[in-house]
Amino acid sequence: MTTTQSNERIIRQHLEKLQQGDLYGVMADFDDDAILVMATGVIKGKAAIEEVFAGFLAGIIPPEKTTWTVDQLLVEGDVGYLVWSAKSNSHEISFASDSFFLQEGKIKAQTSAGIIQDLMY
Repeated sequence: MTTTQSNERIIRQHLEKLQQGDLYGVMADFDDDAILVMATGVIKGKAAIEEVFAGFLAGIIPPEKTTWTVDQLLVEGDVGYLVWSAKSNSHEISFASDSFFLQEGKIKAQTSAGIIQDLMY
C-alpha cells in the first residue's frame, strides 16, 4: 500500500469514527503533539483537541441526529483535503473544508473551516 493509499484510509476511518460519535476512535488518529487550526485559533495537543471534538459531537453534530455528505476527498502523500456538509436537528453545516497533514500513520495537523448555521434561532 502506498503512503497516499494508507493516508486516505486513515482519513476515511477518521470521518467514519466522527460520524459514529466515537470520540475515542477519533482521538486515536491524532499524534500526541498534533495541532488543530480553526478560525477561532490554534489548538495544541491531543487533550485540547479532544475537548473541541467532544463539544462538536455533543452540541453541533450529535451522531444519532446528523446526516453527512462527503463531496470530495483528495489525498497526495502526507496531505489530505476533505470537503463535506452535515445537518443535525439543531445545526446545518452547509460547507466545510478540512486539510490534514499525516506522518507515520497519525494526524500531525488538521485545519478546519465551515459555515455553521444554528437552526434553533
